[in-house]
Amino acid sequence: MTENVKVEMDNTRRDLSVLLLMLFILFCPSKANSQEKYPSLSVHQNDLKIVFHYCDSKIKPSDDVMYYWMKYRVVHTTEGGYAGQLLHGDYQEYFISGQLKTSGTFKKGAKEGQWKIWYENGKTEGIFLWKKGLLDGKFMTYYEDGKIKERGKYRNNTKHGVVAQFDKLGNMTKLRYRNGNRVDREAKKESRLKAKKVKEEKRNQNKIIELSETKEDSIGDKEKTKRPRRTKENKSQEPDTNSEEVSNWVRFKEWVQGIFKSKDKQIEND
Repeated sequence: MTENVKVEMDNTRRDLSVLLLMLFILFCPSKANSQEKYPSLSVHQNDLKIVFHYCDSKIKPSDDVMYYWMKYRVVHTTEGGYAGQLLHGDYQEYFISGQLKTSGTFKKGAKEGQWKIWYENGKTEGIFLWKKGLLDGKFMTYYEDGKIKERGKYRNNTKHGVVAQFDKLGNMTKLRYRNGNRVDREAKKESRLKAKKVKEEKRNQNKIIELSETKEDSIGDKEKTKRPRRTKENKSQEPDTNSEEVSNWVRFKEWVQGIFKSKDKQIEND
């Protein structure tokens, strides 16, 4: 008796599980089915083939979010606004060769979730996480040969925390960010060197200004003390310091000549 009850209970649980699964499939459409109500479009733009979905929803845009929208079969991007039908759903870009370039999802014009970018050779270029149109979460970028280039984390569209950078040989450099600003020792050292350089340049500029002012003052003093060049006009205007001596000599000469003339007259009379 007990075994029969147990078997019946197991059968009932199995039937309920099957019923719940069927209800879930019927009333919870898949992602593909949910996008069927949004029209899709395929266009060629900027040497790329773009396949996307769009909607007629109206939203209040945020000032710091880049919105993607479509008008006259052309995809536009505008920060803090839109003027057409917002992209909504899956989005893909293809190279002319047919190779996939970009894949991601839009939610009412803003990027959402994981986005992936490829080089034309098929190697991954970068993987990013988006939240309401802003970079938010872990990211990784790669060189064209597939080697890692950079990895870290974004918060509110800016790098935050430790970011590891790699050169093409695989050598790693760790940088620390806080809300997009570097705060590691190397950054502080660079900031101090930059401030010192600016200070030295300002000091050198002040020295140049002082030297130029001193040179101008010395030139002005020389021009004041320098005697003007003598010209014919200046000579005619200058007072003749020997004019009195010349007049005395003329009078003396006339007096001597007068004496000789008077003697000559006496001789003639005699």
